[in-house]
Amino acid sequence: MEPPIQLDKIVCKRLRPTQTGLGEFKCSDPYFEEYLMVHAHDEESKNVSKTWIFIYEGVIIGFITIAMAHAEQAMHIDLELDVHGNVPAVLIGYLATHKDYGRRGIGSHMVSWAINKAIKYSKG
Repeated sequence: MEPPIQLDKIVCKRLRPTQTGLGEFKCSDPYFEEYLMVHAHDEESKNVSKTWIFIYEGVIIGFITIAMAHAEQAMHIDLELDVHGNVPAVLIGYLATHKDYGRRGIGSHMVSWAINKAIKYSKG
């Protein structure tokens, strides 16, 4: 059994063109490895999405890609929002964890991080 991850020791950073260690990120689905290595920077430069990497003990253990979105207010009447038109939203585009760190709460941690980031942005 793998030792538990100390979530408070995970460092989250925006993906930068100079980021090292991307080639060491191994996922159970090679598609996500390719996305991180080849496409994430391109989408950043076009302002399509922003990718954040999560590092634990010097190893990239996961990444999440988020983008601004919206939802039609009519589809979310139950939220009782006092807004006109669409409701702002954050879209999680990609989320992947390193195959050696799976099933240890990292994915849930990244989703919680994204939700907290969205709440922070919504408050200005």
